[in-house]
Amino acid sequence: MRIRPLPTLLLSTALIAGGAWCAPDKFPPIADALPPTYTGPVFQRNMDYPNKQPPKDAPWESIDVRKQPREYVAALWRYLMAGMKQADYIPGQNRVHRWYHMPWHHTGRRAREATHGLSRQADIQPFDLSPNQTAPQQKWELTFFNATMAWQQGRLWQSGQPDLRYAEMPPGTLVAKYIFVTGDDTQLPMLKGAPTWQAHINCTIRRDGQKCLRPVRLIQIDIAVRDEQVSDTTSWVMTTFVYDRNKNAADPWQRFTPVGIQWGNDPGITPADIQAGRTLRETVIFNDAPAYALARLGWAGRLNGPTDKRGSACLSCHATASWPPPSSLTPSPKAPDHIKLHWFRNIKPDEPFEPGRVPLDYSLHLMNALKNVAREGEPILTGTPTLKHTPWKAQKETMPSALAR
Repeated sequence: MRIRPLPTLLLSTALIAGGAWCAPDKFPPIADALPPTYTGPVFQRNMDYPNKQPPKDAPWESIDVRKQPREYVAALWRYLMAGMKQADYIPGQNRVHRWYHMPWHHTGRRAREATHGLSRQADIQPFDLSPNQTAPQQKWELTFFNATMAWQQGRLWQSGQPDLRYAEMPPGTLVAKYIFVTGDDTQLPMLKGAPTWQAHINCTIRRDGQKCLRPVRLIQIDIAVRDEQVSDTTSWVMTTFVYDRNKNAADPWQRFTPVGIQWGNDPGITPADIQAGRTLRETVIFNDAPAYALARLGWAGRLNGPTDKRGSACLSCHATASWPPPSSLTPSPKAPDHIKLHWFRNIKPDEPFEPGRVPLDYSLHLMNALKNVAREGEPILTGTPTLKHTPWKAQKETMPSALAR
């Protein structure tokens, strides 16, 4: 396995105390060299995964998402934000909830940068976010997840080789994502006053160009949870928050407003149906969200964040997560509607988007990690999934004792 050597301070430490495991020798956190004069924060990845299934901690599940969508979203936000201010909004330093990261994002075209562990995504094209946006902007994001998902990820990565029998996530899983973009107030005036990090990113839009320290601003926060109250659709609920410069809050991290919530793909509904008066039944859009976000909704008005792929939706894009990767995450813009509807089915967690693939339970983050594993020539273990969708059987065995080294 070809891994660039890293400074000692960037390597995580194997933490055994508290019944946890980690394999830092197999999974370096980053391969990004900072300038020698740099004195700011350095990304510290948390792979101190629990080796026993943690008690469920999912207060949002007491709220009926269909009847009380705003209350459900508010509960997700409260959970995510608990302890974040005291941690300077760095998930790995949170003392209220433990947040974890995934291995194998130190390499590849989305390799983590060194200051905060951000990964570069598809660029924001001119005028995508604002009439003032005359230049393309870089998009960088940080994905992290709770202890429920970390327990299962520990089993998936326990041997150092990904074992896709453990790809299905338990109920109570929560995954969150911070999404940052470049661009100043002239290009993106709606982000005036937004939370800002200094990140070690490309100096220009060129992905293969030199890297330097540049400001990036937080525009979007995504949250996804595995909730069995929607097992009749996808078993996943997704929401997205966007920065609202008009929101009255002294802390810029609290100036975020939800765009909507989605627990199904509303199969069969096309833009023509919406124009004819049909309504979405598995998506709720909050019309008091900022105008720039409402202008960038998904296909036929489904939930989508302003930085997300056009012509898609939160759940439909993530439903394609599989190994090997699908032929396309989103339908072609030129495809007729009856073809596009193939991407807007309600896919179960253990159901492949396309035949002959292993489903990854809506985790594109895992799929991108597997791409890097395959690129390095490492094996990926597949087989019959050990977790069944209905009913979901939580496996109680702990990590093999050989890992407690």
